[in-house]
Amino acid sequence: MITYVIKIILCSALFLILYKVLFEREKMHLFNRFYLLSALVLSLVIPLMTFNSSTPVLPAVEKAILNNKVLTGIYYVQQQPPVDNTDYYSLILLSIYLTITILLFYKFIINLAAIFNKISHNTIVLSEDVRIVLINEDLIPHSFLNYIFVNKEDYSSGGVENEVLIHELLHVKQKHSLDILFVEVIQVFFWFNPFLFFYKKAIRLNHEFLADEAVINTCHNIVNYQYLLINKAKKQSWSILTSPFNYLTTKKRLIMMTKTRSFVRSMCKQVAVIPVLAVSIFLFSTKSFAQKHTNIVTVQVEKDILKSCLFAYWQLKKK
Repeated sequence: MITYVIKIILCSALFLILYKVLFEREKMHLFNRFYLLSALVLSLVIPLMTFNSSTPVLPAVEKAILNNKVLTGIYYVQQQPPVDNTDYYSLILLSIYLTITILLFYKFIINLAAIFNKISHNTIVLSEDVRIVLINEDLIPHSFLNYIFVNKEDYSSGGVENEVLIHELLHVKQKHSLDILFVEVIQVFFWFNPFLFFYKKAIRLNHEFLADEAVINTCHNIVNYQYLLINKAKKQSWSILTSPFNYLTTKKRLIMMTKTRSFVRSMCKQVAVIPVLAVSIFLFSTKSFAQKHTNIVTVQVEKDILKSCLFAYWQLKKK
């Protein structure tokens, strides 16, 4: 189990390094979304992979040498006291793991319940196949599943910018909340992996890149949208499970908006996934080398065994 844990951490680190070096600054957000989610799954699956190989080996032929004397008599076997084979170290580790996992799962359920409680206790407005939840708190707009949370007073007075709604609508349509829930569930059970924090942060940031791109393609005014982001950055978000309009990454988002995408460069970098995947499988999977012995029994061994048995039987019969 310890080996599996170490392999998970190292494998996820390898995929994360590749993302940070090659993909994070490239304008290929759909690919990055698929890559990050796949990297999390592969880091859990690859250490479980086992490759078996067998090599035929001819066993050395040994001649059975048996003593011609047969010892008779009564033998007493001294019984040893039972040995306590309990692995207390493993029990302690298991107890710590279960305790932390239960606490994280409880926190996850509490966060979910808080969101649905907010939905059930506030006014809901249907708009474009989404549900807009009007809340009284002065928070920045954020989304979760098919819900967009906005301030009630701002919405009633028309103070919610169209860019904001487009941004959150993209989060809803592309189901970014499912990605967040997926990472949160993985973190509940694999909390010991320190790189999960960086995966979660990268996934959220990539969600913002996708939503920003949708706003720019719709409104065609990058400068105004950048000023809007700066103004919204002063407010705080509400829940770690929701997709807020701003996620403390305004500077990176502003820089990404001005970048242009090179198709050739992006494709060359994406191809790099193949050798890294092969290396990760080679390093972190389990290789089993079994030796297959052929069944060779010499005639001499059989004869010696038969002679010894006959001699023992003759000695007993004489007595």
